[in-house]
Amino acid sequence: MSGDGIDADQLFQLCDIDGSGYVDETELASICRDLPSDELHEIFLELDKDRDGKISVDEFRRGFKEIYNNVKKRRLSSKTSEDQDHVYDDFIGTLDEGLKALTW
Repeated sequence: MSGDGIDADQLFQLCDIDGSGYVDETELASICRDLPSDELHEIFLELDKDRDGKISVDEFRRGFKEIYNNVKKRRLSSKTSEDQDHVYDDFIGTLDEGLKALTW
């Protein structure tokens, strides 16, 4: 997953804006500004496995890996891969925009 792109640990550090060692929902929202709040909340709950209101680096790694594997499986098995490519590209574009804003 690393290669030329950003890996899960690097992404986590960018999302952990206050350096607390956890990502809360507000921090996640600042990265994914284009996502509707209900979708953002769903993603947060999916990543926050122990339901303590914050995403640890381990939870983030596992979630990142699950999302990566699910997208990969869908792209390989989909008859409508063109449609899913658009969804994937939109997600990546939103994430890229958030990361660029953080790094400036």
